[in-house]
Amino acid sequence: TGPHVAADYSAASYVSFVNAVADSLALTEFYLVGNSLGGMIAWHYAASYPDRVAGLVLLDPSGLPQEGEAPMALRLAQNSLTKPVVRYLTPRFLVEKSLREVYYADSLITEELIERYYDLLLRDGNRQAFIDRANTSYSFNPSLFEKITAPTLVLWGKEDVWIPAADADRYAEYIPGAQVHVFDHAGHIPMEEIPEASVRVCMEFLERAQSSDSADLR
Repeated sequence: TGPHVAADYSAASYVSFVNAVADSLALTEFYLVGNSLGGMIAWHYAASYPDRVAGLVLLDPSGLPQEGEAPMALRLAQNSLTKPVVRYLTPRFLVEKSLREVYYADSLITEELIERYYDLLLRDGNRQAFIDRANTSYSFNPSLFEKITAPTLVLWGKEDVWIPAADADRYAEYIPGAQVHVFDHAGHIPMEEIPEASVRVCMEFLERAQSSDSADLR
């Protein structure tokens, strides 16, 4: 979507943006789905505005404390020596490398897919936005989960190398009543890699959420 006008990529800023979109669409209650950073934004929003979220679906969400190295793209954007280079020079092979990390099946990584991601990254202001976001710290506040009242489904690709699938159970511990489904043969973005399977599980959950009250699901 291009860079934030004030380069504010804090969780609070993202939550405020989602709420502004909901207000502009006159949504009083809605279902919220997010992947990776979008997943973190989604559960922060559900904690901040519990009365507006009828159901929550998190796909390989970020936001829990992690051990080990961050993905190379993030490390390059965070390093004081390399981040100026990232601002002006983004080799296409780095985009391909990231895709091969987040996809489990290399056979799905086509030239067209690489080019699409690359073109989006090169949109005016996006590279600086990526650097700014990569250097934004996100503090972890486990008490936020206690405020989530929406029925919650946590989906994960078993072969995720960016955020381990074991985090699915960690989320289930933090969010009371959360349901977990782990997909075999999928990585960090199952909605792209296995769209039919992931949307089927998601829709089954949403249909149950529509036909049952929250107490039944939790």
